Formats: sequence, C-alpha cells, structure tokens
Amino acid sequence: MASEFFDLFRQPEWLECERRVIAATGGTCANCGNTAPLRVHHSYYEKDRMPWDYPIASLHALCEACKREAEEHRVELRRQIGLVSYIHSERLLGYAQALEAFDHPETTIHVRSYEHAEGIGDTCGVTAETILRRMVNETVTSALLEEIFEEQRPRRVSELRGGA
Repeated sequence: MASEFFDLFRQPEWLECERRVIAATGGTCANCGNTAPLRVHHSYYEKDRMPWDYPIASLHALCEACKREAEEHRVELRRQIGLVSYIHSERLLGYAQALEAFDHPETTIHVRSYEHAEGIGDTCGVTAETILRRMVNETVTSALLEEIFEEQRPRRVSELRGGA
C-alpha cells in the first residue's frame, strides 16, 4: 500500500506538478531561500486524492531541511488538534481560516458557529459579536477581514504604547 502511494510520485502528472511548483519559487526554498535540491511539500493530504490534484497554494517548494521541519510541525499540529475538544476545534478552525484569508485574498469563510466566529475574531483582534454583526449571508470575505483588521490597527498601536 505504502509503495503504491510513493509510486504516484514517479508519475508524469506529479513530475509536471513538482516542476511548476519549484519554478514558481524561482528554484529557491519557499522558506529559507536555499537553492539546494528542492522537494515539494503538501501542506495537507486527503484520502483518495492524487498528489498532483491539490491547489497550488497548498504545495510548497522546500529544501530537505525545511521539508523535514515542515513535516515535524504538521505531525505536532495534528497531535495537538487531536487533543482539543470539539468546541475548541471550531474556534481553532476559525482562526486557521482567517489566517488563510489574509494569505489568499479570494477566500470566503462560511461562519459555522459562535465558536467559529470567535476564532475568526481572534485573528483580527475583535469579538465574535463583531464578526457575526459584520458578516453577510453567514460569510466573511478576505476583504472584510482586512477592513476589520485595519480598523483595529490604531487601537492596537495605542495599547502597545501604553494607552487605554
């Protein structure tokens, strides 16, 4: 079974995908800039999905050291997520999706619950109520999150300077 999985990485579809991902970084590690031999890292896997059938944003050209570190982080993160209660996992999901929205401007998040809104709000420095009040058709977009985040900037700067 495992050898069948690894055989997929010799298929022409994967080799072409790998070539495109590495070319997109100019042949340098997306994490450290190293030009050592690069490998493509999947930020996640889904059962029954071919390695080349992932969004390009989820594939990263990394040197061997950064790929090893990314794999270790993924294992640690999955372990931690497995120990979090369901209600907290909703908040964690909101937080992760909001971070994705800042990285990918086309992102739209369907707000699933109050706890989900808490996680989204945490990312912007606002309450769940603010997210719930500002969402449209139970969704928030990257643009809306950017707007909310920017509105909070003066308050955060003031707090950093010791103001109220």
